[in-house]
Amino acid sequence: MEYETEYSINNVVQQDAANYLINMINHPQPKRILDIGCGSGNVTHKLSLKYPNAIIDAIDPSSKMINIAKSNFPSSNFNFICQKIEEFTPEYDYDLIFSNSSFQWWERHDIALSRIADVLAPNGVVAIQTPYRDLWCEEIIILVEHVFDMYFSELYRHFKCPCLHLETKAQFKDLLVHSGLTPSTIKAHSFTYNVTNEELFRIFKSGAVKVYTSSDNFDVEVPKDFQTDFIQKFKALISNDNVRSTLSLHRMLLLCNPPRTR
Repeated sequence: MEYETEYSINNVVQQDAANYLINMINHPQPKRILDIGCGSGNVTHKLSLKYPNAIIDAIDPSSKMINIAKSNFPSSNFNFICQKIEEFTPEYDYDLIFSNSSFQWWERHDIALSRIADVLAPNGVVAIQTPYRDLWCEEIIILVEHVFDMYFSELYRHFKCPCLHLETKAQFKDLLVHSGLTPSTIKAHSFTYNVTNEELFRIFKSGAVKVYTSSDNFDVEVPKDFQTDFIQKFKALISNDNVRSTLSLHRMLLLCNPPRTR
């Protein structure tokens, strides 16, 4: 499976969450926008529709994602940049800094958020959407653990979750304040879907598959065909076409202002 090439058709939840977050932003007309973790570029495009006069820089640490974004929007004036937020050093400030479903993947949240605070314009806004809680989607986690228990129980003991999933609003507030930002809104929201098994499979492939099947997330060597095998077994587990499932995916939506003193 090519996670990056299929992301655009599988990221239903991420797109809905992006729409929700964009509608929360109250900024008259940002002149320059930074989209962190732009992925396939679809959310960058959404931002350009709301703010057609803005200059948009869109960064992502994956060269595959950046190439897909450039291919998806060849005629745009977006500046697609392959870069980690922790290492990003622009020469100018941003009026709007946006991050949809990438926060959990950052390697160093203290460095990333401090960098964001440093390049936020005096009247700027930071908007972040991210999964929260270890049980970010109980229904998918139960299915994943069932596959591990049945087929890969020994390997699961060596799994290390690569994502940061905080549990409470207070934890998010402490992290933001410690990094120099001033949170104005911290809102928990659950996106709920009644899905077919095929729709459930697509949602699984939009993010969870990268978490639970990437060899980088185990402290032992994984079998050669582990990812393919796991995906096939997950699909077989949900293969009853007559069943619909209800999924609740828990997300935290954050709006921040610049530091009170600079």
